[in-house]
Amino acid sequence: MKYKIIDMDKAPEIAREKLAGKTGSFAEHEREIGTGSPLSETVLTSIATDIRKHMKAIEKRGEDREDLDALAFDIIHKKLPPDPDMLGDGRFWARFALVFLFDVVVWRFPGKGAAGFNIENLGIGKSVRRQAENYLYKLWVRGELCRIEKAKDPYQLGRLGSIDFWTSHIHRQSFSNCRNVALEIIRFQYPPKLKGRPYLLPSVEDVAAKKRGIRTLVKRVRRVWATVEYTLLESNEIQELLKDLSKGLTVANG
Repeated sequence: MKYKIIDMDKAPEIAREKLAGKTGSFAEHEREIGTGSPLSETVLTSIATDIRKHMKAIEKRGEDREDLDALAFDIIHKKLPPDPDMLGDGRFWARFALVFLFDVVVWRFPGKGAAGFNIENLGIGKSVRRQAENYLYKLWVRGELCRIEKAKDPYQLGRLGSIDFWTSHIHRQSFSNCRNVALEIIRFQYPPKLKGRPYLLPSVEDVAAKKRGIRTLVKRVRRVWATVEYTLLESNEIQELLKDLSKGLTVANG
């Protein structure tokens, strides 16, 4: 598939100009790559329109900005074609964020104090993890990890969990490359019987008071990963592993 990318050397400058209120086209810093049929810009426009509607509705209702995550991830995952070259190209994601959803990303992550907005949320900057930190890419990954093909709501698991859960315990964990592990951690922390509420303590832990929750479980999963090949485990085996590793941990409100 053919798709457009942005010049990553120019991207930070473009972001700063847009933050300063400059409008207009930055097409001179874009180019099309790939082979085959081109990705229609109307696909990206459609995604942006749908997500922007959710943003405005959240603003109107006075709800938390992070609520957008659970409403937007499936839109991106459903509408973007499954082209591996495009989806794995950070330059595509940076352009998508800069050109189509810049205002939404800035709204979602306004920043604090003088530092303000962090351009890494656009997938640009000097970090080696810049693609992984791109907000739109993270939403797509959320859909890719949680989607259950034959479920009544294929994206139901992705609607669970806070931004801290997804960022700290899923996106930034290398073992989440094993989709079954990611799925079972989500199911373990948000079992159906709790109707969207967390099982283990989700907040800051108090080791002195022996109150340890999901953060410690994830640390244990990461430690075991050094000696266990997770990709070879069946779902039931991962479930048993999580049950064993969670012994002694604090349940939420427990």
